[in-house]
Amino acid sequence: PNRGFTDHEHIEELGLVHMNGRLYDPLIARFISADPIIADPLSVQAFNRYSYVDNNPLTYTDPTGYLKIGRVLRTVVAIAVAVVIMQPQLGIVAALGKFGASVLAGTVAGAISTGTVQGALMGGLSAGLFYGAGSVAAEFGKAASIARVGLSGTVGGMMSVMQGGKFGSGFLAAGFTATISPGLEKIGDIAARTAVAAIADGVASVIGGCKFENGAITGAFQALFAGLAEGSGGHGYSRDDSGKISLGGQLITDVDGVIVIGNAAAYREARDYLRADPSMAKIIADLEKGGSLNIYTNSNEVNSYNPHNNSIKWDPTSAARLSSGDTVSPALILGHELGHAASPRLGMFLGMFPHRDFTNLEEYRVIKFIENPAARILGEGIRMDHKQVQFFKVKGPTNR
Repeated sequence: PNRGFTDHEHIEELGLVHMNGRLYDPLIARFISADPIIADPLSVQAFNRYSYVDNNPLTYTDPTGYLKIGRVLRTVVAIAVAVVIMQPQLGIVAALGKFGASVLAGTVAGAISTGTVQGALMGGLSAGLFYGAGSVAAEFGKAASIARVGLSGTVGGMMSVMQGGKFGSGFLAAGFTATISPGLEKIGDIAARTAVAAIADGVASVIGGCKFENGAITGAFQALFAGLAEGSGGHGYSRDDSGKISLGGQLITDVDGVIVIGNAAAYREARDYLRADPSMAKIIADLEKGGSLNIYTNSNEVNSYNPHNNSIKWDPTSAARLSSGDTVSPALILGHELGHAASPRLGMFLGMFPHRDFTNLEEYRVIKFIENPAARILGEGIRMDHKQVQFFKVKGPTNR
């Protein structure tokens, strides 16, 4: 069907617009039947039961044909729904991945805030761009904060233009939220953090000469999606009365700049063990100095490095049996993954390929130049392949 303003169906043969509850005649700018609902008895306009949204179509829409919905209210509902979608408890993020869930949440929020298919598409695109901005910013290490402001501000400016606003006001709003994001990350509840970002960006947008609701949804997208890509926002962090931070019930510990989610004691023990190798000690020192590496210690024997968010999954109780019959301790497995993290840009490129065997250039580099030299010093098995490895449980990170 042919659709126009607010995505309502046009009945071309009759010259009418089907607004779901009632039919609207655009020639006389009136509904052809009375509104059975008087939404605001204190407003004189509400008693004109044939008019469209109190004769104020630039401020309100009427998706049902019965009740007007203001832009600010639609924006609030849209942000709330996006926050719900990104809640880890629902499992949507786990099912679709961070990027997929972000695009879905942005699409739904865009549809609600505008009431149009075009708005839904712009919402999904904006969410994807904000996620991408966060991912790229995370690759800048110590300069990540500066990159975050520039990249998020650019996306915010583009989003403002798509909403009919000014690039400068959008850049100011999103850039402002990116600037205060370190403070926002201290707010444990994702809904509260997003609400603060939305209000702050809404005010910044008004100062920049644009609408509050445009800035509010830009700020919410920045907090939800760009922060999620950087490994800070959208995870459902919580903070108890003692100030300890947890993720899904697991304690989060800053160990000299490396964020350990779960068993920080196991990481410390493995780290101290690996430092017996000078090369491994230098890699650890460099990574801790960077401060952007996350290590998850509840990986259930899935030991891997993800270059896209600079994180490691490591099981501190899982050792490896090599095809030679030798064993590799959990600590040395962590050292192998730290070797990938030491060259994240190479990992980013090679991570696009599905195979992870000995013919993979990065695996070869990590095994030959990082893991095996450490294995010799630590007296562990020398790895000659990567694919044919069996894992088994041990008591702790340095035990075989």
